[in-house]
Amino acid sequence: MNGRPTSAPSRKEPAGNGELSARDFESFRRLIYETAGIALTDGKRELLRSRLGKIVRRRGLASFQDYLRLVEEDATGDEITVLLDAVSTNVTS
Repeated sequence: MNGRPTSAPSRKEPAGNGELSARDFESFRRLIYETAGIALTDGKRELLRSRLGKIVRRRGLASFQDYLRLVEEDATGDEITVLLDAVSTNVTS
């Protein structure tokens, strides 16, 4: 041993807890607008990150990009419905 402390193994950020990149936000924003006519302002980025993060974790996906791919490739249309419900539902206390 060289006397230096060993570093802990790096841990991956839990899926869905990461940053929603500007590129990912734009992709989701465009898809949401084209599908449902819902226009999300830049100020809704954190809201979208939070709501999509829950879905990403529930689906066991590694990233927001993986979820976008899932939505785009879902021939049943079920996943776009889940996405739009998450975006359009007003949560109150």
